[in-house]
Amino acid sequence: MSFTAKFNQYGAYRKFSDHVTMGELLGSLTEVQSHHHYESFWYSIVDFMDVKTYDFSEFDFLTYRAQVRGGEYLNTRMISGLVVTDPAILELLKTRYEAFTRYQVAYFPTFEACKEWVEKTTSKPVLID
Repeated sequence: MSFTAKFNQYGAYRKFSDHVTMGELLGSLTEVQSHHHYESFWYSIVDFMDVKTYDFSEFDFLTYRAQVRGGEYLNTRMISGLVVTDPAILELLKTRYEAFTRYQVAYFPTFEACKEWVEKTTSKPVLID
């Protein structure tokens, strides 16, 4: 498994590493959306800084979009902070995720910058232990 997920009552943090498949991305999203606090989450932080390679097809993103869209009906206030510097991953996220989600999305070069934005935007602490 190339991701870890951590939760608190305010949100979720997912960190990916090495090679990431769409199955793992979907699995991590399912883990977040099935969390018992999901409907009251304020944020989701996804960290792609340690990703070396990935394997996503256009069809994969259709499936991902459908799952995200369903989650948006359960939680309408969540914001999405993405930690990424790889230009190819950044382009994929902008064209295949941000372009269709209703959530407010922002990109950051470091976890600390993302954490600061999330805490300022939501007035909730990011507690990742």
